[in-house]
Amino acid sequence: LVGVCGEYIRLLDRDLDPMGVLIAVGIRPQHRVRLWCEQVGGALAPDRWAQLVALLEGAGRNTLPTVTAPVALAVEGIIGSGPSDGFPELPSSWVEAARSQNDPVTIPDGLFELIFA
Repeated sequence: LVGVCGEYIRLLDRDLDPMGVLIAVGIRPQHRVRLWCEQVGGALAPDRWAQLVALLEGAGRNTLPTVTAPVALAVEGIIGSGPSDGFPELPSSWVEAARSQNDPVTIPDGLFELIFA
């Protein structure tokens, strides 16, 4: 994921605004893998963003890790000087999913039930 993202960003214009790319990966047993990507503190053109996300999703299909319990990881990509406000701890879709529940959400099991649905 890091290599694909870095290579794609290097191919873009050198005058990109400072921003970040948050790539979160959720892995569940039985080779269930899901990828979430967010722009942080800036924005690539919609067509360029769609290309990057498609490349990242393709790269993730080449590796199907075996896990016995849920695993989450995140990669922070910095473009230029990076986002001025830093990176969020979790993708916004994860936060919204947890907030939509009336009861507390356990991490990672409860959260994964929501975001993998």
